[in-house]
Amino acid sequence: MSNINERFKELRIACEKSQEDFGKVLGLTKSGISDIERGKRNVTEQHLIMLSNWREKRVNIEWLKTGEGDMFLELPEEDEVAAYVSELLEDDGTNPLYGLIKEIMHTYSQLSPKSQAVLCEFSEKLAKNLKEKEG
Repeated sequence: MSNINERFKELRIACEKSQEDFGKVLGLTKSGISDIERGKRNVTEQHLIMLSNWREKRVNIEWLKTGEGDMFLELPEEDEVAAYVSELLEDDGTNPLYGLIKEIMHTYSQLSPKSQAVLCEFSEKLAKNLKEKEG
């Protein structure tokens, strides 16, 4: 059976993160991550807290600690949508949609409540039509 350090490495690999990138999530250096994965350093409570608050993935901390359950927690649909929106709104300099999405949100906020309602009604109808077309 694997231990927490082995599961930690398994988690990093499943998240498709280099040791350096995973270190950024936890505030550690590449060598700090390497030390944890080799069992030379412990996974601390602070690391667990940071992983439980990680926006990119919903890590099952119980799995990490004990090996029980799934590696990741299921996201309710509204949380999944929120995660996508959050990802799209991160201005990391590599997201070409950031400016467009920001401007759409700004323009929407400038509409009257009646115009916002019309736009929402239109969006719902469009989504329904697209769903019917797929089915």
